[in-house]
Amino acid sequence: MSGIVAPLAGRLSDRVPAKWVVATGFGVLAVAIGWLAAVVRPEVPVVTVVLPMTLFGIGTGCVFSPLANLATSGLDQRTAGAGAGAFNTTRQVGGVIGSAAIVATLTARLAVELPAAARQAAASLPEQVRGPFVEGFSGAGSLQAGAGGSFDLPAGVPDDVARQVGEAATAAFHQGFATAVGQTLAVTAAVLVLGFVCAVAMSARHVEH
Repeated sequence: MSGIVAPLAGRLSDRVPAKWVVATGFGVLAVAIGWLAAVVRPEVPVVTVVLPMTLFGIGTGCVFSPLANLATSGLDQRTAGAGAGAFNTTRQVGGVIGSAAIVATLTARLAVELPAAARQAAASLPEQVRGPFVEGFSGAGSLQAGAGGSFDLPAGVPDDVARQVGEAATAAFHQGFATAVGQTLAVTAAVLVLGFVCAVAMSARHVEH
């Protein structure tokens, strides 16, 4: 969708003020990410994710091409190259910082949500395995423990109980991870709303030579 929309949005930005195309893109992105944040959960149907991701592609196509046009449209031939280079450098640095911020936010939320999901799932387990189960989600290895269902269970635990623990671990991991992702996406949507506000606030600057 981004590949289809980007050329059309670029042409449109030559005919109407480009800031409105960019603002529309940021608005669509904020709606798409907010939509994902609201629906992400372990049992979500694939189509429920595809629809907001399609909207995300449309928003992306409306942002990058028109934004590059907007950033360099006021430059003459002597400064166009330097201006385009500065814009690309700023965009790359912003992408790196944004990606790092998202990973940091997701990691922080996982540290909270995975143990919380484990405590909730442990309520259905026999009492003798609840402690090791919750403890397995509380340390640095909580991701591996949840994904693989490997815990240091007490000796002599029956096979059916061990299987029950594995199923509970998978359910807790899926629920905790989905909740953390939803919270991270909500933060991302808020940043995109800020981008929408900045795009609307843009004003033309003409430099006399």
